[in-house]
Amino acid sequence: MAKNTVPYGKYFRISQQIRLLIHFRENKHLDINAEISSITGDFVLLEILGDGIPEKELAGKKGSRVSFSGISETGICKCNALLEQTSGPKQISLRLVGDVDEQQRREYFRLDVFLPLLYIIPEQQHNKAVTDMWRARRENTLSLPAPKMFPSGSGYCVIEWQENEDILPQSINLSGGGFRFRNHQFAAPGTRMLVDLFLPVAPTRVISTLAEVIRCNEIALRLEKGTCFSTAMRFLEIDENDRETLISFLFMEQRKGLMEIREKSFPGGADASR
Repeated sequence: MAKNTVPYGKYFRISQQIRLLIHFRENKHLDINAEISSITGDFVLLEILGDGIPEKELAGKKGSRVSFSGISETGICKCNALLEQTSGPKQISLRLVGDVDEQQRREYFRLDVFLPLLYIIPEQQHNKAVTDMWRARRENTLSLPAPKMFPSGSGYCVIEWQENEDILPQSINLSGGGFRFRNHQFAAPGTRMLVDLFLPVAPTRVISTLAEVIRCNEIALRLEKGTCFSTAMRFLEIDENDRETLISFLFMEQRKGLMEIREKSFPGGADASR
């Protein structure tokens, strides 16, 4: 019987940015971003973005299970992989396994972005109290001038917002249904938060939401010092117009990312590929 091979090259390509979640024992994991250097069959060579990974972090971890996902022109493509080897702190190779899950529905579209974010955890956590606070917070936000946003690193910062200090951008995995971010405070599943997301659109926008913690896990393997948690949230309350603005922003960012990939692949423009 012929071996059933998955055409991974159909879903993933050179220069594509990938999110990797490397799973270790005892529920530990390593969450990193990388870029595909080459892909041949089910074998993928990647360059780690940022400062790289100390080789000792992955020593003896060959065969570890990896969650592998990237953005295509049609949606989000995900599959499983096995860790093969590393070549210094900036290169890693994987063996892709199994089928590719391609998610095309807008509500499942997720993207890693750098945005300013503010949140508070109300003392009163029952439904009516937090919903009333969200409505009042959103009404107040709508009455304020548009936030002042300026480029900062990989994103934009907010200055002079309601007497707060500058709000710096942070990495957020965002969708129309919720988000995941890193913070230094543990929040138990079920905790409700009032969350403001600042979008660098024209004009700039604040999306005020009520969100609930789905899970909050300590990130055990990381380069920075101090305790940090990966907190996944779902929106309990968000104005539908605000949700559409958020989704439109994500698709705009996706298109921008795809254009950058094409420019890297074909520096001379479309004619260079002919």
